[in-house]
Amino acid sequence: MSKMTRGEMIAQALQRAGNNSVSLTFQARIRLNRILQDLHQGWDWPFLWTTATLQITTDGTVAMPADFLKAEDDQALMITVANGQTMRRPVQEVEHKIFEQRAVDMGGGTIPRVWTIDYKRVFGLVTGRVWPRPTNGATATLTSVARWPL
Repeated sequence: MSKMTRGEMIAQALQRAGNNSVSLTFQARIRLNRILQDLHQGWDWPFLWTTATLQITTDGTVAMPADFLKAEDDQALMITVANGQTMRRPVQEVEHKIFEQRAVDMGGGTIPRVWTIDYKRVFGLVTGRVWPRPTNGATATLTSVARWPL
């Protein structure tokens, strides 16, 4: 099948339906535009995936990039440097309630193992929290979807 324009798609669909009136053509164009817009906005376009380097503070907070929308998956945060050591260790993303339970249960340690994202924007930024908290801070990479540039 060759590429078709919107007008050709609408004309062919109306021809099959047996009604080519002008008012129906206008309504069909609006309906097709809405369907295409929903498909366009619902797709994770590859050019929106970004990898950012983040700093984890000693109090366990992580400031997400300004264009952050959502993490790639539940192991999108990767510790790259902790306690002066270079590594590549994923941090498991968990829900807020599970994070609060594990923050009590896990005890010691200095390399974060779990994290949660607070999507509520404070001063325009989304933040995350890790546990256990790194004693000297840490560096991590985050693979995420960025917001559409407006």
